[in-house]
Amino acid sequence: MNKQKAIISACILGFPFRYNGRSEKREDIWESLSEKYTLIPVCPEILSGLSVKRQPCSKKGDKILENSSGIDKTHFFIKGARRILKIVQEFKVKKAFLKENSPSCGVNMVHFFVEKNKTELREGRGILTEILKKEGVEVEGIE
Repeated sequence: MNKQKAIISACILGFPFRYNGRSEKREDIWESLSEKYTLIPVCPEILSGLSVKRQPCSKKGDKILENSSGIDKTHFFIKGARRILKIVQEFKVKKAFLKENSPSCGVNMVHFFVEKNKTELREGRGILTEILKKEGVEVEGIE
């Protein structure tokens, strides 16, 4: 049986790529999805050149700002999303499972920058999600 290819946020599979160097490992997700899909783990922040331990960032309009300083990091997030888009196109991926609440991967909810060191969780999409949806990829958020 040929399984459909899908990308998945690497942190969900246990890769310690979150801003704080941790993962969101979900064995139940891996087990259920790997029966149907060939999973390709991705992380737009790591592929952009950002380090594993980094300052958390949040959306503000079309920008991504570092929470502690307000420094614009948008170019990193776009760079990582474009690199993942190349993977999606090369492997003809039509499905993505992405980490909710992330400024890159959020599908329904994203942390928004309010002021230095203050964010709010609101409805919205991360940069990678926006790019993938424009390409016709079905994107599902995972808490």
